[in-house]
Amino acid sequence: MNQDFAFDPNSIWEEVERLPPLVAETIHYHRFIYDWIRSEGLKDEDKRLVRKVIENWLASFPCGRGRAWHPFTVAYRSQVWIRILLEPQAEELFPKFHESLFLHGLYLEQNLETHLGGNHLFKDLSAMLMLSACFEGPTSERWFHSASQQLEREIDKQVLSDGGHYERSPMYHILVLGDLLDVRDLLQTVRSDWVANSLAPAIERMAHYLDRILHPDGEIPFFNDSVFNQAPSPALALKRAGLNRSEPNPLDLCEETGVARFTQGKLTLLFDCGKLGPDEL
Repeated sequence: MNQDFAFDPNSIWEEVERLPPLVAETIHYHRFIYDWIRSEGLKDEDKRLVRKVIENWLASFPCGRGRAWHPFTVAYRSQVWIRILLEPQAEELFPKFHESLFLHGLYLEQNLETHLGGNHLFKDLSAMLMLSACFEGPTSERWFHSASQQLEREIDKQVLSDGGHYERSPMYHILVLGDLLDVRDLLQTVRSDWVANSLAPAIERMAHYLDRILHPDGEIPFFNDSVFNQAPSPALALKRAGLNRSEPNPLDLCEETGVARFTQGKLTLLFDCGKLGPDEL
């Protein structure tokens, strides 16, 4: 959004609801809360304010109410909350998180964005799988078996033969790869066989593809809706995937995605010669 916002902790959510829809939905991801609690020198007063902001949110947005419960927003926020719960002070700050996270899973299960598909559905299914690892019992088992089967189908559909994501956007490619890495990191101890068989090959292919399409400075090309700072850095994605940058070939073609790379000395040309995207989107 490239905008700064300042809110009163007592009225933040009333103010958020008056913002444009996309801005409000982005704030409902709660990424700013994750960044807040991870900041250095978090004081007791800061902790009190963080807790107040969350408690006000829980009171203001019960399950299913308003833009806060758009399925993609629910999926994104679920992933952020899970990261928050891994922080040392999480139990102290957010004692009601587990109960609400369970409701997130139940809501997401009934509201998957199958009508949209693409990276939205990928995000929904990834969040459901991560939520399945946070609980025990028949419901979490149901979430895992349903979401894992659907994600396997989406991997077959969305990850092309050259490793590129079928929306052919380098930015979305990193976001989808990041979802797979998040699921891998959370499930590799409890679902190790499934991670090894169903996720690891796709992660490896997507990482190699990303390495092939980067500029010499390590940044993505601006193809198909791609911009900087909306996805993790390519360097971080490759590091998490366990892949080091390789020396570029003079001529490299990702045939199904339709990206060609020409390198000669200090000159590099990346050329988008593929489809605009999948026919269904």
